[in-house]
Amino acid sequence: MRAVRQLAPDTEPREVYWLLLTSGFRTYRFLPVFFREFYPRFDAATPLRDAALLNKLARERFGEQYDAASGVVRFVRPQVLAPDLLTLPEGRLPDPHIAFFLDRNPGFVRGDELVCLTRIDDRNLTPAGRRMAGRTPSLERADEWTCVPLR
Repeated sequence: MRAVRQLAPDTEPREVYWLLLTSGFRTYRFLPVFFREFYPRFDAATPLRDAALLNKLARERFGEQYDAASGVVRFVRPQVLAPDLLTLPEGRLPDPHIAFFLDRNPGFVRGDELVCLTRIDDRNLTPAGRRMAGRTPSLERADEWTCVPLR
């Protein structure tokens, strides 16, 4: 979180977004735990401006592998999650975020990735996100972040 947040310094007025590929429901759950607004989500339609930005960035980055109709990237050589990560733990389906992810990306079991977008801004962090922003993220995971500053 700290590395992502450093892309949006307080001294420069600009918007910074995180384009996140979610390969499984656990990654998707990162968004509601740490961010107030993110898209797509179960309880709100994606605003037109955010949908246009998400589609533009996904098309630029992933080309024909990105299916705008479904909002999913289907890689030619996907990385499929380990079998133990494909199974939904008992009692998790009632979580509306998980149910939404499974509905929007049923191909996650084959390596399909749902494209998501959130704004990196202190005002968009949940209390858990604010706590995490003060910690140093794992360097192993930092290469998974795709942040795009808008000027």
